[in-house]
Order: sequence, then structure tokens, then C-alpha cells
Amino acid sequence: MRKCQSTTEPRRIPDLPDLFHARYTEQRTTSRAAYGPMRQEGTTLVLRLTIVAVSVLAAACNGKSPAAPSGPAAASNLLISGDGAVLTGSSSNYTATVTLSDGTTRSVTPTWSSSNGDVASVDNAGRLDGRAHGLTTLTATHDGISATKSVQVVNDYRGTWVGTFVVNGCDAPPGVCSSYEIDFWDFPIELEILQTGNDLSEIRAMFLLPSFSQIRANLSGTVTSDGRLNLAGSSEVGGRRGSAWATFYVGAWDTTLSGHDAMTGRWAQRLSTFQPPSNETMENELVTMTRTSTGVTLAPTSRSAAH
Repeated sequence: MRKCQSTTEPRRIPDLPDLFHARYTEQRTTSRAAYGPMRQEGTTLVLRLTIVAVSVLAAACNGKSPAAPSGPAAASNLLISGDGAVLTGSSSNYTATVTLSDGTTRSVTPTWSSSNGDVASVDNAGRLDGRAHGLTTLTATHDGISATKSVQVVNDYRGTWVGTFVVNGCDAPPGVCSSYEIDFWDFPIELEILQTGNDLSEIRAMFLLPSFSQIRANLSGTVTSDGRLNLAGSSEVGGRRGSAWATFYVGAWDTTLSGHDAMTGRWAQRLSTFQPPSNETMENELVTMTRTSTGVTLAPTSRSAAH
């Protein structure tokens, strides 16, 4: 039997590589058409941000590279502030200030110490207590830096003192000394003392002998380097009518503290009368001398009134 032949042209099937290429080309064309404006806009934005950042950096650095960050300022100097002198039995507060490497200053809490604990002690807050007459060196230490300050502790003679004395020697007209040079006779004495000055060693005092016609004398002097009290002075002695009839002198006053509120020592005095001219000189020694108060009513006088 004969086979029938088809008169229709067979359909051509494209090769697979050609098919894939056509589809890739179509998709790429579509992607470019859809996303092209977005890519162009994004590129423009990034470019603008880059230009702005470069401009800001150039303005801030003035064309120079930025400096590396510096570390904290270090302490370069330490200074102690406070009194150069303190009275025995009194306290004084000290502070420390540090100067930093950048020139600024600030208060600090250092470690405190005293070179002579018998003279003065100091606590962690910088409070110094005067214990005995003498010199100490106050030291403050902070962050490896130290500072020192000399502090003089001075015997405290301030206040009102009341006591008695005896006459150890007398040089006067006949009959005068015999009434004084008796061992069991004590004579009263009063002394008011004002202690001032940067070094607390300047003294003004009012001296009174109640049993010697209320004789007074204005005294001045110092506290010596070894803590003794040296005084001298004089005043005129007036009569009931107001005229002066003698001058009273106090000299060679040399006393020291015996405890905080007791004093021992001696002095010399001279009463020089005008008419008739004569001198009564005595060397005296304290028997007792006690501080009755730390306050004074010191009123300097140029003349004592005899009663």
C-alpha cells in the first residue's frame, strides 16, 4: 500500500541558543527602560553627598589634616595655702591647689604630713593643730607631686593674767628695801597681753601693780625664737592733782609658759621720782601667774594715777 505524502511544509523549531538569547535581550531591554532613571538619580545623589562632605571637611580643617585628640592635662605644680604661724593650742586649716599642664588650676585633696609631730599634727583634711613652740614643715602630696610650707608654732600668751611675785633684790633709799625684801611677802600683779603680727610674735601689754599705788605701765615686746616672752616699757605716775611725780619703768621681762595657762619668770622695775630725785630699783620673780581669760580690755595709758 502506498503511503500518503503530506503537502504541508514542516514547522521550523528555533534552536535553543537562539531562544535564550532572544529572551535575555528582551528582559535586559525592559530592565534598562524601567530602572535607568533610578540608577541615574541615585548616582547623582551620591555624588552630591560626596561633594558636600569634602567641602565641610576642608572648611573645618582649613586644608590641613585634623589633629589627633589630646590626653587629659597632667599636674605640673602644687601650692599650699594657709597661715605661716599658729598659736599653741590653736588650729589652722590648709588647702592645696594644683596647676595643670594646660595652665588651669583646681583644688585637690592631697596627702598631708608634718615633719615634727611634737610641734604640730595635721589630719587628712589639712587641719593643723599647734602643740608646742617650734617649727614644722607641712607637706602635701598629690599625683606624685609634692609641695612644702614652713609653719611656726608660737607660744600663746594672749589674755588676762593674775598672779603674785616676790622681790629678790632692791636698790633704793634707806628704809625702802627692808619692807620689800621679805621672803614670805607676796605682792599682786596683773598683766593683759595682746598678741598679733603675721608671725604672731608681736606683743602689746598693760602691766599693773595693785599694791604699788596702782602703778601701770604700757609694755611692748616679742615672743623670742625659743618661745620666751620679752617685754619692756614705762609710764608716768601722776598724783591726785594730775601732775606727774615719777616715771615707772619695766625692763628685762623674761617669762615663759609653764603649761598652757601658767607663766614663770622674772623682771626688773624702777621707780624714778622727780622731787626729790631718787630711784627705786627692784628685781622681781613670779610666784604664781595664771591666765584667767583669753580676752583683754587693753587700753594703753600714758600715766598711772597714784592713790
